[in-house]
Amino acid sequence: MNRIPITEAAKLAGITREQARYWSRLLDLEMIKDGRISYLAAGSENMLLAMAESVKSGQAPSVAASEIKNTFAAPAIVPEQPENNTAIIARLNDLESAVLLLVQSNQTLSAENKKLSEHNSALLDLIQLQNRKLDKIAARLPAPQEPAPIQKIQKTAVVKIPLLKRLWLELFNPQALRATP
Repeated sequence: MNRIPITEAAKLAGITREQARYWSRLLDLEMIKDGRISYLAAGSENMLLAMAESVKSGQAPSVAASEIKNTFAAPAIVPEQPENNTAIIARLNDLESAVLLLVQSNQTLSAENKKLSEHNSALLDLIQLQNRKLDKIAARLPAPQEPAPIQKIQKTAVVKIPLLKRLWLELFNPQALRATP
């Protein structure tokens, strides 16, 4: 692993965590925070140990930091390479094929759209031609005649038959009760 927690680096150098944090800022050490834990690059504990010895000998932390920066090379944190490169490559290939499929379907849809718009324009031309023909035919037709007046239909008189006679006719001679002979 190429990084060490700051608390562990402080224990190895024999200092407090707050001192390690302050001195790492003075030494311009790269600090990465992952969740609740701050990490320093592996090898930073050696610089913190040298800093602790310099401060114990009576030097100011800022003077000690400038001397240690001149003598030690600051370690860097190298980002970890993912272990599943094949899985990432496979997923990227799937995404690439999906994008290419979308591009192809987009091209076919645009071609179909172009054909449909050409067909629609041909139909519009045909409709306009038929409208001109209908206008010419309507111009040659005579003016419409006035509608004939509506005649009222007269109601036939309802013949009233006594109840007993009506019952007799309904049972034995229903044709006699018809309105038309």
